[in-house]
Amino acid sequence: MGPIPGTRFAWEIRPPEHGTGGPGGVCGDRAAALAALTVALLDQAPGAVGELWRVRPSLVRPAEFVYDRLLVRGERDGGTSVRWR
Repeated sequence: MGPIPGTRFAWEIRPPEHGTGGPGGVCGDRAAALAALTVALLDQAPGAVGELWRVRPSLVRPAEFVYDRLLVRGERDGGTSVRWR
């Protein structure tokens, strides 16, 4: 099965201190989106959580995405790495 037309990959981070409103982005390449998520997550305080989602453009609302599936979740640990789940 090939890629779904219009598929994009959205990533977002929830900082530990307030839980919403952290960095995020959308990319057409899964590996590039995961790399951007990793770099941004390593720049956050320990306890920050990042998620990578498969998304597609909404057919009824312009400039919105429909979140299809969570692909990976990671948490910034107390050292210098990310724990992926």
